[in-house]
Amino acid sequence: MMQFHRGWIRAIFSVVAVVGGNIVGQILVHPIVDPFLNRTQYYLQDVCVDEEYRGKGIASKMMHFVFDFAQENHIFRIFLTSSRNRLDAHALYEKFGFYVRNSDIFAKDFE
Repeated sequence: MMQFHRGWIRAIFSVVAVVGGNIVGQILVHPIVDPFLNRTQYYLQDVCVDEEYRGKGIASKMMHFVFDFAQENHIFRIFLTSSRNRLDAHALYEKFGFYVRNSDIFAKDFE
């Protein structure tokens, strides 16, 4: 008989940029553990900076924070998804060494 177990090895966390007591940027980080290879990768979600604060290096500082944390914790890969029309975001991701993988996103809604 097949059994299924659910468990989290590491918790989801967010990196936020705060200016003057206000949150102006955020990256939500999902650690994903590959149980077969015993390696962890991060999936980044909602990489965003308030429009008023864009172009000031906030996204870069948040990304470097995530990269440093990933290296300290021996993360083997970081990946994210982005809509095709977000060209400014794509340029930022490519600047940091991200590349486009040959894949598509699949989703299933439960509403």
